[in-house]
Amino acid sequence: MPRVFIGLTIPDDIGDQLLDLQTGLDGVRWVAFDNFHLTLAFVGDVDRTHLADIDAALWGISADAFSLTLAGGGIFGTTSPRAVWAGVQANPQLDHLQEKVAQALRRAGAKVDSRKFTPHVTLAYCRGVGPAAAQTWQQRHNLFVTDPFDVDGIHLFQSCAGKAGVYYESLADYPLSSSR
Repeated sequence: MPRVFIGLTIPDDIGDQLLDLQTGLDGVRWVAFDNFHLTLAFVGDVDRTHLADIDAALWGISADAFSLTLAGGGIFGTTSPRAVWAGVQANPQLDHLQEKVAQALRRAGAKVDSRKFTPHVTLAYCRGVGPAAAQTWQQRHNLFVTDPFDVDGIHLFQSCAGKAGVYYESLADYPLSSSR
């Protein structure tokens, strides 16, 4: 069964800017450049029939393309860090798109995380990183801001296991309104 999620790709020039953040923190596994993405909704393992339902629901989403800017850094797990990430400047269009994705997934019968959406691009997974080191990394990158980039579609990704670790394959692309 494929393990899937819905997300946004990160343009190469923005990925280059994210690579600059991947320093100064020991005990982490840095995310590969090709794996940079912004998750809108994690679905998990699904059978092929359910995958077809999800695909059909995602085609029903109507939303306009918009511009997005990554900004700042953050930590998941403040007392026991699990991941460090680049944040996103507040963007109502992104929040609206994420809610539309969640609604479409619910209509397709998928379980959707009920936690508040925290848009981010994961930069590293932590193993044995103390909270002080993670907080120092976060403070050092508080003023990080990328160039704005266009979001003109969403993607249904599958997590795949490879010799070099996990990688993400786009199973389907769904253009946003202004790019259809």
